[in-house]
Amino acid sequence: MSINELPTNLKYIGEQGFLGCYNLTATILPHGLTYILPQAFTYCRNLNITHFGNSTDGAKSPIDNNITQIGSESFSMTSHGTTPNEIYLHDSLTYLGNGCFNNYGNKRN
Repeated sequence: MSINELPTNLKYIGEQGFLGCYNLTATILPHGLTYILPQAFTYCRNLNITHFGNSTDGAKSPIDNNITQIGSESFSMTSHGTTPNEIYLHDSLTYLGNGCFNNYGNKRN
């Protein structure tokens, strides 16, 4: 499944929303997104996020300042071909769950 852009009115991605969707690719997380719940993208081995919210720099992809919570293991065990090696977090982020970026970008077959 390929998603070029999630709906702009999306407020949160539910717990295990895309868990284990090995062929899922998403390039843009919308600016209005405020919550990414636990394990939202865990085991999405082909996930390639180039923009978080209104970010325009695919090399850095800062977490959008509207995102206030990133749940446990949200991006764990994902493979990111060209996605950033660095993530910049804003002051508006109030919760970062355990292991939310565990093995983020880990290359796996």
